[in-house]
Amino acid sequence: MQKAAAALAWFTLGVLAISGAAGAGFDSAPSLTLAAAATSAALMAWAFAGASLASEPYPTRLGWVPSHLSPAILLGLVFGMLTLSQLAEWVISLAGYQEVGNLPQFRHALRGATGAELAMAVVGIGFLPGFTEEIALRGFVQRGLQPRVGAVAAVGITSLLFGALHGEPVHAAGALALGLYLGTIVALCGSIRPAVLCHVVNNVVATLGAALPIAPLALAAAALGAVLGPWALWRMALQARAAHPPLGGSPEPDAPPSPLEAPLDPP
Repeated sequence: MQKAAAALAWFTLGVLAISGAAGAGFDSAPSLTLAAAATSAALMAWAFAGASLASEPYPTRLGWVPSHLSPAILLGLVFGMLTLSQLAEWVISLAGYQEVGNLPQFRHALRGATGAELAMAVVGIGFLPGFTEEIALRGFVQRGLQPRVGAVAAVGITSLLFGALHGEPVHAAGALALGLYLGTIVALCGSIRPAVLCHVVNNVVATLGAALPIAPLALAAAALGAVLGPWALWRMALQARAAHPPLGGSPEPDAPPSPLEAPLDPP
């Protein structure tokens, strides 16, 4: 337990230190890509170092297991993520903070990027952070906290840390909302794979949107997600309920085990 607490403490301090360094600002796509890739490498190292303290295999401890979700639900979750991201951007804009913090730096650094520069940004800013942040936060932290504090508190604490990872308050507020969505997905299905998919697609769309004129497509996806996202979460909740019904009922024969009450080995 003490080793687990120490690992989490060092993880938190390291994440906050890196996020503070990232807030120093980058004015070009290559420098922004390099910073994102370095942060991703550190997060992955911390996650695997923490997972090494558990008795479970790495994939099990970090939640890299099958989600048992249909392609339709996965698609709905992805569109829901895009909708929530767009809503966060609108709220920030309506509040007058669209030019505050590191989001304007992000857009400025990527504006006009093409060819190899844009491809590197898609990998370094789009794919890598979406993958490693889910491994470290929803996989290592949330799944480690869940057996101690419960699913709801674990999602909330992890989402706060996810917001802190993004540095300044404006970006952190939007990240907090997205973190709650991603954490709920993981809590309902017990796998980080759907959250990784949602996170990576959202990051890639944001990266391409900063460099290319794809705003109309992003808005159309957000409109679709306003319907598909809630539907997908509802279907996931029904699956979790069927797998672990209340009042002593029996799970459906073919239902996967519910992750909400399944015990986890401590990290």
